[in-house]
Amino acid sequence: MVRQYFHKGLLWRSGRSGEVASFELFVDLLYVGVIDIIGEKAIHHPDGKSLLEFIITFTIGWKIWSDLTMLVNWFEIDDVFQRICVLFYVVCLLGFTTNIEYAFKSTYTSMIAFYLTQRLFAGVYYLWVAYLVPTVSGTMISNALLVAVSAALWIGSIHVEYPNQLALIFIALTIDLFGSLLVMWLMRSSNDPRSRAAAWVKKQFEFYPAINIEHRVERNNAFVTLVFGYSVLTIIFQNKASFGINAFLGKAILGLIQAFSFNWIYFEIDQYNIHVHAIRRHWLSGSTWISAHLPFIMSYILAAATLTRLVLAHDCDDADAEQTLGERYALNSPAELEMGMRWFYCGGLGLSLMTMGLISLCHIHKKLPDAHLAKRVRLAIRCGVAVVIICLPLAHSLNSLHLISITTSLVVLVLALDIFGNSCQGGKFWSGGFCEQQKKNCRYSAECKVGRKRRREIEAAMKKGEKVGLKDVVGAGSGRDEEVGLGEKEWSGGHY
Repeated sequence: MVRQYFHKGLLWRSGRSGEVASFELFVDLLYVGVIDIIGEKAIHHPDGKSLLEFIITFTIGWKIWSDLTMLVNWFEIDDVFQRICVLFYVVCLLGFTTNIEYAFKSTYTSMIAFYLTQRLFAGVYYLWVAYLVPTVSGTMISNALLVAVSAALWIGSIHVEYPNQLALIFIALTIDLFGSLLVMWLMRSSNDPRSRAAAWVKKQFEFYPAINIEHRVERNNAFVTLVFGYSVLTIIFQNKASFGINAFLGKAILGLIQAFSFNWIYFEIDQYNIHVHAIRRHWLSGSTWISAHLPFIMSYILAAATLTRLVLAHDCDDADAEQTLGERYALNSPAELEMGMRWFYCGGLGLSLMTMGLISLCHIHKKLPDAHLAKRVRLAIRCGVAVVIICLPLAHSLNSLHLISITTSLVVLVLALDIFGNSCQGGKFWSGGFCEQQKKNCRYSAECKVGRKRRREIEAAMKKGEKVGLKDVVGAGSGRDEEVGLGEKEWSGGHY
């Protein structure tokens, strides 16, 4: 069953809410290992080749996650067969993960084979849905054709030597990531009533599956939370000194403040007071919002993976690795930072700030009365700070403590300006919330005639601590007391 779809400009939605299923969260658990392996591999030799391989492998892993999210978002998955299909996806992801480390040395064929298996399975799934649900057959067949074209390029990349295979790889990745935009453009450009081809396209795409905003937002939030959790894990180490207050702990605390600030900005600043979500606003803003999460997450993971080496580096005062760090951590403590490590950290952090601003720009936010700073001004300042962070590696004299201190201070500055900008003039800043107007209590009163018998039942239920919904009272006034049970269903006829 299709959850929601467009038909002649109207959006038809399922009556069920698009909640995140438990098996989707189970899949995210596996991505903890995927992120850790890809990040560790990138910082082992921080150079251009490692960055290129990081982009390729992470984009493939992201596409597997995105495919499963889209299938669950489009269709009802509520039977045993569908659970088995999800398990098949997870198996393919596990096989892909086990071949990442040596992908461009000896295991490239195995890695791509598992990815292709997942993609071809998705293509067959699309064709099966096109047969079962003919109303959306145009969209399903077009997606299956995109899978076939990209699969041919991936197979070709297996038989071409490095680095010539990179051309086929990036063409295939472009089709996998943005092929659906081509289908959307084809569907929207078929408006000429005199053209037979346009009429045929319009007929084939008369019904088009839509994205459930609530489900997609929750899935993205879950994945971003996973990424922020990974960044916290990268700063943890074990101390063996009797008194462990030193530069290592100081850098770890700064890294923790940095991750907390990013979490605050993404979830509580950029998602605060949204009037029109990017997906609902326009097809271009929705596509940009979805696509921008890939470079945001990818760049932040690169910076977080590099942060491990920066925290353990003993290139500053009060950082004696042999006397302070545990044996395993002392072995991974560099005496100085490579230039590639500096660019990975600062470039990843700055780019993640930029793309996070782009994600926020895709939404239409409510304009707060008497706000200190407008949204565009705050995002412009954020972009300027991101440029400063990206350029920090040009200062060769900065050690690991300097880099973490400066970048954390700049991120906290962005957070402080966002909080200040979202607050209203004349309101309390530290304890008054974002705006004094938001703190006013909303009161609602209504009168409804309730029979004596029903009133006694409601009062007895409330005394027992049972939950009494508004529908219990409304149903009582309609003369159908016997059909409405206490606490069976909450009233959801509107909001105030």
